[in-house]
Amino acid sequence: MSRRRLPENEVERSLDPDDWSSLRALGHRAVDDMFDYLESVR
Repeated sequence: MSRRRLPENEVERSLDPDDWSSLRALGHRAVDDMFDYLESVR
């Protein structure tokens, strides 16, 4: 798969986060919150 060439005045953007560690911590907190919620649902 070839990459599209950008015009000289266009900057390539990425959806990757600037800080992977922070994103990973946020994901872990979200999963923990989900399990806390599911534990109390009846």
